[in-house]
Formats: sequence, C-alpha cells, structure tokens
Amino acid sequence: MMAHTPSRARGRHLAAATIPWLVVLALLLSACVADTSASSDSQAVREQWTPTAVAEGNLRVVSFNIRNFPEMPIDPEAEPRPAPLSYQLRTDEEALLQVLTQLDFDVMGVQEIIDVALFEDLISRLSERTGRAYVAVLSDNANDNPQHLGVVIDSDKLRLVWTREHPSIDVRGTLRPGLSARIESLYEGGIDFSLMVLHLASGSTANRAILRAEQAAVAAGIIAEQQAELGDDDYVVLGDLNTARQEEEYGLMDESFAAEAGMDRMSNQSGCSSYWIKKATNPLLRVSWLDHVYLAALDELDDTVPVVSGAHCAEQRCQQFESTDLRSGSTFYNVSDHCPVYFEITDTDLD
Repeated sequence: MMAHTPSRARGRHLAAATIPWLVVLALLLSACVADTSASSDSQAVREQWTPTAVAEGNLRVVSFNIRNFPEMPIDPEAEPRPAPLSYQLRTDEEALLQVLTQLDFDVMGVQEIIDVALFEDLISRLSERTGRAYVAVLSDNANDNPQHLGVVIDSDKLRLVWTREHPSIDVRGTLRPGLSARIESLYEGGIDFSLMVLHLASGSTANRAILRAEQAAVAAGIIAEQQAELGDDDYVVLGDLNTARQEEEYGLMDESFAAEAGMDRMSNQSGCSSYWIKKATNPLLRVSWLDHVYLAALDELDDTVPVVSGAHCAEQRCQQFESTDLRSGSTFYNVSDHCPVYFEITDTDLD
C-alpha cells in the first residue's frame, strides 16, 4: 500500500514559514487529491467475480483444488509452525458454498479433500441450497495420502456409469492416485464422455517437472486403454497438475498427454489459476498456473465459451496482491489458493 503523502506534506510545508500560506494550502490540497487517487488505484484491481450464465443446452465443467478441505491434519507432537499470515488454516464452508453456488456447475473435479464425509455433507447442503441433485464420489487413496480426489455431478442431468481409481499414477508411493469416471447424459441424444481428475507431484525443481511428466505419461496410457475399451475417444483430463515451472515444463506435459491419448491442453484466457506465497510471514501473493484442462476428441466442446479462472483470480485479474485478512485476500484467504477453472460443453452427442 502506498504511504499517505498528506501527513508528510503537512509536516514539511507548514514548517516552512517563508512559504505563503496560500501556497501551503494549495500543496496540501494537491497532496490530498493525489493520495485519494493512489488509494483508489490500489483498490481498482479488485473486481466482483460474477460468472456468466451457462449457455442454454450446455453443461459447465469445473476443476477446483479446494485447499486442504477443511483443514490439513497436524501432528500434535510435531514442532509448532507459524500460521500463514495470508490465509486462515480452516476452510470457511459458507464462503465455499457461495463460490460453488455461483459456479452453477454440472460436473466438477476436486482435489485436496481431507475430510471425505464432511465434503459429502457440504455437497448435500449445496444441493439443498441450489435445488440441484449433486452427488460426489471420492478416491480411497490406498497409500493413505490425506488429500483425496473427487468427481461431483448433478444427478438430475447426468449419471456416473463407473469410477475407477488409478494408484499407478502415484509413481512414488507417496503421491496421489488418479480418479477416472464415465459420464452419460440422462437426456436422449445427450453427451457421453470419460473424465480423469489428477493432482500431480508438487515442487518447482526440474526433477519435479520430470516427475510430473512421468505421471502424465502413466495417466495417458490409462486413458488410451479406456478409449480403446469404450470405442470412444471423448476424454477430459482436469486438475491441479502443479506445473510450477510453467512455460518451461508445458512442452514435457503436453507431449506426455499427446503421445498416447491424443490430448491437447486448452488455453485459459485468464492468465493464472492460483496464487502462492513465498513465506508464511509475507502477505504478498504471486500468480501461478497450476490447474489445466486437456481434451481428446470431444467435438461437444463449446469453443464460443472461453476457459476461465474464477474467484480471486478473476477479482484480481491475475495480478499480484497482498492478503492479510478476508477483506484483502477474498477467497484466497478463506477458501483456497487455487481458483475454479471452468468451461462448457454442449449436452449433445456429436460422435
């Protein structure tokens, strides 16, 4: 935040008795105007996020990493760690419900669900609030990783034919599996497609980027097998792919998905999908691009509706900002460091 120049100007100029008082007054007024303008500019980046309405006949598909919902368990015997200045440790469930209500989604892939039962309860409350019939299926995580993946659908429009967990994507035995699903419209002539939710290894080193590409290649092999099994190439991959090196590793990731499964990464016009903090005591948030969507075939994509990131990414227009409380940090502060990424498909089978 810029310093308030009026108080400095007042002390400096009033002490100079040789300057006529009218000049002093003019300088003070000018400083006040400048300060008001600066303050206004510092707040101008913040916008109200209002998603566009889902187009008639379309389905909205969302990927959302809901930061350690509702809270990452901490070993009581571990060394105490300072709480981050920039966000609260426990998810504000009411704020999350507001975001999900605004999204008006039909299909959602989620990551970092710690308490599966509580998340299922939250989805039930979302159904009551919106008049929808949402159902959620979460991964089992056989390796006991606390962060679960999930698929949520509106069961009044769609059905989950099956879901499958893929522990082989956890190539280290300490990461997360993949979770795939077959989804069919309940309407005659409606869409059918397969979907995989991923949460790849984190880290910003070159070795971690190579590890993520390895995981993507395993996922692509599974997808190719499912495409052959179903005789249907329509496939969506979404999730937190943790591409911390961004442009430096997109080539590796793209090649991994394209080689076996014929998948292309969709362009997101927003410019970011998440924010990160360098230190727990530093309120400055830096933009990042970790959440992606890859498609194979899927002529049902409505390419007139862009892929975008919502919540605080939209409010801040993917610019750096500081977060110290709910007012300054918005949904970064009380919901997640990630933003929901969403797009639309037509509910028509064009195969």
